[in-house]
Amino acid sequence: MFADKNVGAGKPVSVSGISISGLDAGNYNLTNMTAITTASISRRDLHVSATGVNRIYDGTTAATVTLSTDNVTGDIVSPSYVSAAFADRNIGIGKTVSVSGITISGSDASNYTLTNSTATTTAIITARPIAVKADDKSKTLGAGDPPLTYAVTSGTLGAGDAWTGAVTRDAGETVGSYGIRQGTLTVSDGNSGNNYAIGFSGGTFQILYAGSGTCAGDAGHVILQPINTDGTSVFKQGSTVPAKFRVCDANGKSIGQSGVVRTFVSTDIAGTATGVNETIVSTTPDTAFRWDSTGQQWIFNISTKNLSPNHTYIYVITLDDGSTITFRFGLK
Repeated sequence: MFADKNVGAGKPVSVSGISISGLDAGNYNLTNMTAITTASISRRDLHVSATGVNRIYDGTTAATVTLSTDNVTGDIVSPSYVSAAFADRNIGIGKTVSVSGITISGSDASNYTLTNSTATTTAIITARPIAVKADDKSKTLGAGDPPLTYAVTSGTLGAGDAWTGAVTRDAGETVGSYGIRQGTLTVSDGNSGNNYAIGFSGGTFQILYAGSGTCAGDAGHVILQPINTDGTSVFKQGSTVPAKFRVCDANGKSIGQSGVVRTFVSTDIAGTATGVNETIVSTTPDTAFRWDSTGQQWIFNISTKNLSPNHTYIYVITLDDGSTITFRFGLK
C-alpha cells in the first residue's frame, strides 16, 4: 500500500504478507515476508454537474444552481461557480441555465483534474405575484369623472418593468354605484404582462347628488320651509305639515326622476319647548313623497291628526344615493 492516498510520482509502496505457493514451492526457503517498491498515483478526472434552482420572476436573467461532483466517496472536494444565467428573463418551464467559472477546492482537490469549467442545466421561472386594489371614487351627478387610481397592496415590480394601461369603471351616469375594473391595466415587461400574476381587487365608483349648495334657487339637500332646518318649527296638532326638499346635480339642476326617495321614517321624543310658531296649512295629506314639477321640489304633506301634541317628531329621508336628510318639528 501507498503511504498516503495523494497524487505523486515515485511514491513508496509497502508490501506485506508475502507468501509463495505452487508445486515447487517446497523447494524454496522464503527469505522475506515484506517488500518496498515505488509507483505513481495520477490525478483522477473530475466532472462537475449543475442542478438549476427554480425561482420567481425578478426581471433579470440571474440564476442559482447547486453543484455536485463524481469525486471518490470520503474525499473533501468543494465545487463553486462564478455565474449562472437564464437565456432570457421571462417565465417558463425547463429554461436553459448556463453556468460558468466552475472551480474546485478542498483538501483533496489537488488529486483531481477538473474536466469542465462550464455546465448547462434547466430551471423554472414562475410568474411574480403582485396585488393591486382600485381606489374607491365618487362624483356629483352631472360632473365629469375624476381620475381613476389604484394602489399596489403587496409585491413589487421586477427590474426595468413599469405599469401601463388604466383601470376602468362600469358605464352609467345616473345616481348609483358602479364597479371599478382592471380594464387595460397590466405590466410592461416585454412579455405582454405574462411575467406577473396580478391579483386585482375592484373598487366602487359612486355617483351622488350634490351634498350642499344652491339647488334651483334655494338650498339643496336640506329640508325647506315651512320647516326650519334648525328644528325650531312647532305646528298645531292635527294640521298638515308640508315637508319639502330638493336635490341637485353638479349644475344646480333639481332632480325629479323616479326613485330619488328610498325610505322615509320617523321617531318622536317627548316635549316641545315652545308654542305653535308656524302657519296652519290646509291641504290634502300625502302617503309618500311626490315630485312637484312646478316648484321643482319633492313634497310630502304630513298629516298630524294621528300624532300626539307636546311631542317633537324626527324624520329621516334616505335618498337613493345613500345620503340622508334629517329634520324635526314639534306639535302643540
